[in-house]
Amino acid sequence: MTEETMPSLTFKRVCRAQRLVVGAYLITVVALMIGSGDPKAIDWWLLVLPMFFWITAPIIGPNAVSWGSGSLSARVVLLAYTIIASIGGIYAFVDAVYFPTNSTSPIAVFFFAFYQWGLLLVFLLSFVVVRSVRSTLK
Repeated sequence: MTEETMPSLTFKRVCRAQRLVVGAYLITVVALMIGSGDPKAIDWWLLVLPMFFWITAPIIGPNAVSWGSGSLSARVVLLAYTIIASIGGIYAFVDAVYFPTNSTSPIAVFFFAFYQWGLLLVFLLSFVVVRSVRSTLK
């Protein structure tokens, strides 16, 4: 691709990509949860809804807070985090629930949210450090 035909990275495109990734993550998590449980039972929903909010909070939370605001570079960093954390979260869910190696494997789904929050912290700290280094070099 030449520079003339390559699409430019704009704030609007990054926001659209973020919405797409978040939406795909939510739909995938809902489908995986319904596929692994008994959605016909009311008590199943009472147990799954808190877990759904816990699993999706590391993806939805940062994106909801920054919806439509911030700089382009901050949005690109958040998009990269969202993609990596979403793929990791879906992989952890499928591996723990559908291919458990022992009886406690599904507990990993609960703890993976902590890793996603930690990953967000790493992305935010690296963004702040890079931004401060750039400002001191100017």
